[in-house]
Amino acid sequence: MGKSLIYLNEDLASSIALRFAAQIVKQTGMKLQTIHVEEPEKEEQAGTGWVRRTWEQGLIEAGRDSVQRLLKTEKVDCSFAGEAKVVVGDPETAIMEELLHGIYDLYIEGYLNTPHSQDFHDLLATRRLRHMSCPVLIVKNLVPSNRVLFLLSEAVDSTQLIQDFTQLFSQAPERPPIEVTLFDYRFMETETLRFLDNGNSASPIHDAEKLLMEKGWGEPEVLIVQGTPEQAAHYLKDYGLVVSSYPTRTSPRAELIALIPNPVLLFKQAVQPEKE
Repeated sequence: MGKSLIYLNEDLASSIALRFAAQIVKQTGMKLQTIHVEEPEKEEQAGTGWVRRTWEQGLIEAGRDSVQRLLKTEKVDCSFAGEAKVVVGDPETAIMEELLHGIYDLYIEGYLNTPHSQDFHDLLATRRLRHMSCPVLIVKNLVPSNRVLFLLSEAVDSTQLIQDFTQLFSQAPERPPIEVTLFDYRFMETETLRFLDNGNSASPIHDAEKLLMEKGWGEPEVLIVQGTPEQAAHYLKDYGLVVSSYPTRTSPRAELIALIPNPVLLFKQAVQPEKE
């Protein structure tokens, strides 16, 4: 049985992420491992030897209490891999080390959307996400996870994305009842979002459609659209989980991913150029 690692603090972002994670791990058949990092203030004087050990143990106990309060408040229904891991130090380093030594199939983190898309770009640029060895689920909002949208573009290997996604769900006792949409996004400065005829298109979206059906996920909704990231983000706001590959930093797809309020599941793929 696989494991997911979720980074928790006693805050709203973690509360939302925990509740959404409970849906996902039940659908995938995984267990959930929680981690919390106590980051001491720079001015704190830890000392050495027994003094430092006592100081660190106090921080760990405080961190464990905060995680337990969050879990008690949310009362999520899912299987946990064990007690919460509580570490003192830098969150970037602690999370990277846990992912390196722990063998996880998914990393989950909460994020509250801000009016500034640059904040989300900065999150994607952090060391823990840039060097991630497993898929990353960034939870921006709490929505039903039974509607999944694959965000595709010319830079996304759509068949590989389908393979990666279905592999993540392969440990579930049975395939969860999920509605799937394939969304081929093409940047264009237009007054409104344009929906293109997908019947005669050479888009690789049709290879993804065929593969999904072969794997028993039913016939997906297929949409090929042109427009700005703002227009596409507004259209996608009522969907559930959005699945894509990591975008290049300055691409329209990166801006679209930053703007949408949906939870985002990102897979690492070989970097392909995207039109800016």
